[in-house]
Amino acid sequence: MEKPPIAAVLEHYGATDVPEGSRFRKMKCPFHEDRNASASVCTEENRFRCFACDISGDSFDIITDQEGCRDFNCARACATKLLGGEYGTVRSGSSQSSGRPSRRVLDESGPVRGQRSLLSAGVRRKPLAGA
Repeated sequence: MEKPPIAAVLEHYGATDVPEGSRFRKMKCPFHEDRNASASVCTEENRFRCFACDISGDSFDIITDQEGCRDFNCARACATKLLGGEYGTVRSGSSQSSGRPSRRVLDESGPVRGQRSLLSAGVRRKPLAGA
């Protein structure tokens, strides 16, 4: 899935000089007044984290938090409106385009081969003291 670049999202919300690179780099958080760098960003992984105001996540998480979105479609619409472009669409080379699910779906009839169910094993949680 195509996500908006984290640098563009942070610059939209007021960040200046977003450091590029494959590792997390220090920067001033655009969401509160900073004298010293209290946030870190990794543009290659598309991730952001502020240790002072506890805002973190990828570009969709930041947009969802700042715009008050409640679902993915709202975040995708906001990203398109704020930054232009088409974000949140599945790339054509993914496994979903072949009609097969990308994850193995287990049937709920029993445990996976080689595993025992907690109920059949007789494992029970002890009650809390005083309960």
